[in-house]
Amino acid sequence: MNGDEFLKEIAESFKRTPKEIIILISVILAVICLIIIINIIKRIMERNKLALAVNKRFEKYIVKYSLTKPELDLVDRMSRFLKNPLKKYLLLTNAHTFNTCFHLLSRKEEVDKKIQMSFYKKLGFDRFDPYKVPSSSNDIAEGTPARVFSADKKTAVNGIITRHLPDALVFESLDSLEKFSNEDEVILVTHNYTGLYGLKTRVLKGENKTIYMANSEDIVTIQRREYFRKNIYLPILLRREDSKDEPDYAYIRDLSAGGLSVTNPGKKYVKKDDLSLFFHKEADKKFHLSGEVVRVSINNKILHIKFGYVTNSVRDRLVGLIQAGDPIHVKK
Repeated sequence: MNGDEFLKEIAESFKRTPKEIIILISVILAVICLIIIINIIKRIMERNKLALAVNKRFEKYIVKYSLTKPELDLVDRMSRFLKNPLKKYLLLTNAHTFNTCFHLLSRKEEVDKKIQMSFYKKLGFDRFDPYKVPSSSNDIAEGTPARVFSADKKTAVNGIITRHLPDALVFESLDSLEKFSNEDEVILVTHNYTGLYGLKTRVLKGENKTIYMANSEDIVTIQRREYFRKNIYLPILLRREDSKDEPDYAYIRDLSAGGLSVTNPGKKYVKKDDLSLFFHKEADKKFHLSGEVVRVSINNKILHIKFGYVTNSVRDRLVGLIQAGDPIHVKK
């Protein structure tokens, strides 16, 4: 058998009758349809599993807060404005989400504000007010991120206010404490939605990474443009909106009334993530903003976040914080 005959035999082996071709195509289409059906069933099962999980979580909060029928009705009506209406429990855990959905609902229909206010207090959203201008160290909430500077502002450590004592404010540092000694005069810089503040105090003592500072009423509002031009970081806490994990500590790089850019802790967050952003460690005790990651940059080190719905009062405070829309520049 020569080469031509060999090739001819191979070609003949690939020939099929019309009936065989139809059967082959039918088999291929059947396999494709089977794969599609399996994927659809899988997605339905995943949605049902998610729905079951969020319903269980929601039922726990119903029991925890002893929700009444009018309150449950209010939750159902507000849930229409959630990105995922199944996650109604977010209305009971996130004050910003609650206020946003209530505002949108009130624009569509009449709502009893007395129920809203009593419900708001029942959920504990009034226990921490991030819009209060602090007048002393006692007004700085536990869990608030802060930075402690030496009096000459040449050295600084980052950390969180952990607790209040009768004669001291306790600060847990994320850095070494070798920079400070007992009786050193320091400036504790912190912020909330009303602005950025500096508390002049002194170190009482340091233990491991804990600084005990004297209580003080010497607190001043820092000029935003002047201070941020000196490469000062602005700390913030964040986590995924539907997560129960501990929030991550990050730094704002620039801020506007519509969004902000922050460092990406451990490069764990990605584009399209929905995040909760707040100034207080106890996530269920404070009012915070929600936003979506619209872009990541600098090798996934920086998140660019767009705020969700923001009420006019919150937007006014944001504008005041950034001096009518000027970006805040901080050290890279």
